[in-house]
Amino acid sequence: MSARLAPERLIFFALATTAALPLVVVPWIANQHALPTAAVLRIIGVSLLVGLAWLLRRRGVAGLGMSAVEFSLLAFALVLTASTLLSSDLELSWGGSYRRFEGLLTWLIYLLIFLAARLALNAERVKLLFEMIVWAALPISLLAVVQAAVSPVDGFRAQGTLGNPAFLGSYLVMVIPLAVFTALEGGRRQMMAGAAGASLGLAALYLSFTRGAWLALPFGLIILGIAISRRRRTGSSRFAPTAGLALLIAAVALVAAIGIGGPDYGLQRITSASDMSTGTTATRIEMGKGAIALIRERPGLGWGLETFRENFMGNQALAELETVFRRADRPHNQFLYLAYSAGLPGAAAYYFFILAFIVSAGREMRKGRDADLLAPAALAAVIAYSIQAEFLFSVVEVSPLVWLIAGGAMAVIRERRQSAPEISAALEPGDRPRSGALNRGLAITAVIAVCVTALWQIRSISADYYFQIGLPGRETGSAETIKNLETASRLGGPNRVYTLALGQAYFARGRSSRDRAAVDRAISVYEAETRRRSDDEIWYSLGDAHAFYGEHWDPASLDKALEAYSNAALLRPYFPYSYWEMGYIWAKKGDTRKAIDLYRRSLEIDPKNVPALTELGALYEQNGDLGEARSVYKKASALEPGNPSASAALTRLK
Repeated sequence: MSARLAPERLIFFALATTAALPLVVVPWIANQHALPTAAVLRIIGVSLLVGLAWLLRRRGVAGLGMSAVEFSLLAFALVLTASTLLSSDLELSWGGSYRRFEGLLTWLIYLLIFLAARLALNAERVKLLFEMIVWAALPISLLAVVQAAVSPVDGFRAQGTLGNPAFLGSYLVMVIPLAVFTALEGGRRQMMAGAAGASLGLAALYLSFTRGAWLALPFGLIILGIAISRRRRTGSSRFAPTAGLALLIAAVALVAAIGIGGPDYGLQRITSASDMSTGTTATRIEMGKGAIALIRERPGLGWGLETFRENFMGNQALAELETVFRRADRPHNQFLYLAYSAGLPGAAAYYFFILAFIVSAGREMRKGRDADLLAPAALAAVIAYSIQAEFLFSVVEVSPLVWLIAGGAMAVIRERRQSAPEISAALEPGDRPRSGALNRGLAITAVIAVCVTALWQIRSISADYYFQIGLPGRETGSAETIKNLETASRLGGPNRVYTLALGQAYFARGRSSRDRAAVDRAISVYEAETRRRSDDEIWYSLGDAHAFYGEHWDPASLDKALEAYSNAALLRPYFPYSYWEMGYIWAKKGDTRKAIDLYRRSLEIDPKNVPALTELGALYEQNGDLGEARSVYKKASALEPGNPSASAALTRLK
């Protein structure tokens, strides 16, 4: 068994799976892209961890051959770990959010991918992995073109299997240089795959309408073009016909893509980028301002990975920005996101790693050692991705590839700098450790670890399947919905998203049928989650449940509702409905002064809330402040002409 499952084979299989990660999608669950990708990535991570431990046992630590690239990577890992330990939400920073799954665990797997590729691969295997990446990109690019062709919506942005057009753009700026390399360097099969990958990739890239990717790709192709021109001077009879055919196919594909997607929308996307007052450009600028404000507060080790939404919404200074982008979970800039998450030292370590890699690959290209364009192709892919990331951020669906490409390039550079490459020798089947028992033990450990991790990830995907089934019915709270959401919570473990949906289903059932036990259950679910972590939505939902319980069964619960709404307001101080609900409860309790203050605070944030205006007018009227009441009713009537409450009140107060 140990002979069949050597560490190099285990690592190569894991890296080959990484090359195909963008194909992973599970359509029948709620989180179709990030969750299954993260699940497969964790299986890859366990495989690489065992494989690297096994490999280092054979070679020893001296075989690591640390350079500036690896030292910067180590520094980045240490800063990320420290920032996670000091995070404003340790659990979130470790495992990642339900939407992204890019906590410290995922970042450590990225680093394992780089190290495994660098230590276990040789040039031939790197070429094979690059070819695998190109083959995996073919169906993704084809699907993107088909999506755009059949879409009835003008200006539809293709997504492929990645679930987001910007993610598709990030992916393709890496794939296209590798496709060109594959077409130029392989045999007939590789030439066809590379030409198809480059042409379909260009078409899909245009149809993603991702402006950052449009800007990034030319930089990568310029790098590759310089390397190709140097190679041409060395003499290559195959260069001219292959390059000519590739250019012709690419031109046809791009013209077809423009015909499918429409030139007008493409021009509109380009011109809209210069509009700083509206649209996505304005939003990203405001998000950047918010990120800079948070970085200034904690520049040392940052706030922790995946915590941007919580801290962005809880910062009083950023109150006005929340109305611009209510679902902010990351600034659309890799530097700002890393500086926010791991502080300025973390961002510096990451960019020093990128710079050290570029310098190493650039030196190799300048020395003219690359007879096969391998390192220049990787350099082109990494540079293009890095530029695009400054208009987006790292995502689990795409980022593993850039670490794989960079690690593969470093393996090639390392191999070519050695006179007697130990990497190639390590791949020979004759190089076996003498301790057969220990070797077999490591092989068995690898199998068990991978199987256990796979079963655990299957459990997570199963939980999301039940969540998807139960999600549409959470507003009605049917027995079947509650059963499915309970199953999702049981299989998925502690999960804010599942907890919130289950509590909403219990509360909907209790509210619609006056079922006291169901409301009690909703309160229990929410309270258990608040003991685990503090979240504004959970506190607000708990306030709703306590308020309903207090109105119908136990007035003492109204005080608990006030406490819950107050906690929600502390975490998200510019969310108007927390103040509105507290004002309503104080009005029920007879304290109109407190109620009026809270209504006014709510209306400062959302001045167009007509129901809140009419309720505030009634409180002023009840207090005898008829002038204020009339003024408030007039505002409500102006916002909603014919509003019955405002019209009746104005008639009454004439």
